[in-house]
Amino acid sequence: MDDSQGKETRPASMEDQEISSSSIATTVAVPTIPTDITITILSKLPVKSLLRFRCVSRDWRAMIDSKRLIELQLDEVKRKKNLSFVVETTKELHFFDANDMLFHLRKDELWLGVPAPPQGSVQSETRLSVLSWCDGLCCLAANVSLITGGRCPIIYQIANPCTRSSVKLPESHLSKPTICQIVRDSVSGAYKLLVIEKHPDFSCEILTIGTNVSWRKLAGAYGSDQPLLQMAAVCGATHWIYRPNFYSTTLHAAEDSSALIVAFDIGDETFRTIPYPLRVLPDENLDFVAEFRGSLCLLHFDVADQKMEFWVLKDYASSVWSRHHSVRFELLRRTVDCCSMRAAYMGTTGDEKIVFMVRLMERPDEDDHEVYIFAFYLWEELTISYCPDRRTFRLEKRRVAEDLKSELSLGIETLACVGHDATEVKTPHDFL
Repeated sequence: MDDSQGKETRPASMEDQEISSSSIATTVAVPTIPTDITITILSKLPVKSLLRFRCVSRDWRAMIDSKRLIELQLDEVKRKKNLSFVVETTKELHFFDANDMLFHLRKDELWLGVPAPPQGSVQSETRLSVLSWCDGLCCLAANVSLITGGRCPIIYQIANPCTRSSVKLPESHLSKPTICQIVRDSVSGAYKLLVIEKHPDFSCEILTIGTNVSWRKLAGAYGSDQPLLQMAAVCGATHWIYRPNFYSTTLHAAEDSSALIVAFDIGDETFRTIPYPLRVLPDENLDFVAEFRGSLCLLHFDVADQKMEFWVLKDYASSVWSRHHSVRFELLRRTVDCCSMRAAYMGTTGDEKIVFMVRLMERPDEDDHEVYIFAFYLWEELTISYCPDRRTFRLEKRRVAEDLKSELSLGIETLACVGHDATEVKTPHDFL
C-alpha cells in the first residue's frame, strides 16, 4: 500500500499561501518600459493624442510636457513629407492636411483681454492678425489703428494653436514693422521675437519669449523690401535677402552690391552679411534663400532663359557658393502676361521639399468690360514645392482672386512651449 494514502491532507499554512501568491504575481507581472523608449514612442503620435494622454496621470503629464519629448516630437514632425497648411481668415485659423480640414480655431480664443483703444481716440479699430510662424508657434498681433493717425504700439502675443497656450508680450515701441519673425536659438532652445522697422533707418527690437519683461534695442539691423513668409535658419542664424539699392536714406544704402544676404546670429543677436554668388544678377522679385539639409541655399530665377539655378553655400564660414544645378521653370513664361510676379519662401518639409509661394498679378482681358472696370488686376497664388534631388517642381495649391481674401501659411502641429508664464486656454473644442 502506498504510504501517501494513509496520510491526512494538511491545510496550507499562511506562509505557504504567501509564497504561492508571490509566485503567481511574479509570473503575470507586466514588464516596465524604460522611460526613454516610452518618450520615443510618444513623440511619433499626433498632438491630439498627446494632449489627451496628459490626463492619464501626473507622471504622464510631466513626461509629455518634458523638454526632451517636445524636441523629439518637433524633429519628428519636421521629417514628415506631407504638407499641412494654415488658412487665416479675419476671425479664424483653419488647419488643413491634404485639403482635409483638421481643425479650426477662433483668434479671440488665443487672445485674452485685448486692450481697449487708447484714450482720446474718436474712432479706432482693433485687428488680430498672424505675422509669422515658427515650429508651430504663431505671432498674433493686436494692432489698434487710429483713424486720426499717429503711431500706436503693436501688442504681440505668441501662441500655440494646437495646445491652446499663449503668452502676451510687453508693448513694442515699433508700430509699423517690416520684419516680424519668431526665431529659435538652437543652443538654448529659447524662442525670440525679432522686429525691424524702417523709420527712418532700421530700428530693431528683440525679446526672449517667456524670459524677458522688456524689449532690447539692437543696432546695425537690415530690412527687407518685401514681406517674408519664412526665414532660412542655418548654423544658428536666420537669413534673408537685402537690396541696398531699394533704400535711399538708410545706413546701408552705400554698400556696393545690388543684393546681399543678411545673417542674424540668434544667440549673439548681431547682424552680418553674406555676399551674393559671383556673376549672378539678382532678380528682385523672385530670388529667395532657403534651408536644405542644414545648408543655406539660394534659388535664383533667370527669367530670360526661363530657368532656376540652385546654389548651395558649401563653405559657410568663408561664404563660398557652389552652383549645384540648373533646371527649367516653365512658370516663368507667364511673366510676359503678368504685371508682377513675386516668390516667397514658405519652408522646407521632410528634408526633401523646398516650398515657396508665387504670386501673379495679371491684366484682365480688355474685352471683358465688367471685369476690366471693377477689377483692374486679378491675383493668382501658386504654392509650389521643389525637390532638389529629383530636380522637379510640383504644384501643391492654387488659389485665384476670390480665394485671396485669406492668408496661406505652411503649418505644423507641435507641442512647442511659449514659456513658463504661458496661459493655457480651456475651450470646449473637439480637438482636445
